[in-house]
Amino acid sequence: MLYGPHDSGKTTSLNHLIGLLDPSRKDWPQGQDREVLVDYQGTLVAVTTKGDGLNEIKGNLKFAEETGCDILVTPARTRGETRRKIREYAWKHSIKLIEVRSYIAPQQYHSLVNPVQADSLKELIEGLIKQHS
Repeated sequence: MLYGPHDSGKTTSLNHLIGLLDPSRKDWPQGQDREVLVDYQGTLVAVTTKGDGLNEIKGNLKFAEETGCDILVTPARTRGETRRKIREYAWKHSIKLIEVRSYIAPQQYHSLVNPVQADSLKELIEGLIKQHS
């Protein structure tokens, strides 16, 4: 779970991550959310970019169930129901949950910070894949 305050760049970082995992999906309409399933190094990775509301989080978790993904990367706000719902879901289904705080930077630096955040998430995913192979 990538968590942070509203407008901290979570969605943009996750869209960059999708492009790193599957270069054919590198370009996306700015401001639009996506639910993507990628076969990355033989592992099914679902990346969802919407997550500021509880209903969106429920939809992200449903997408993960429907796709049968091995790894789900989803955003959540720092406070409120979204993180709690994800934690409850992970506990109920005995899923390992890793919470990553979004890099916080002034708006004018998001174009620099978001790709770095995405690369860090990709490295984390690669580490998880190695751990389980």
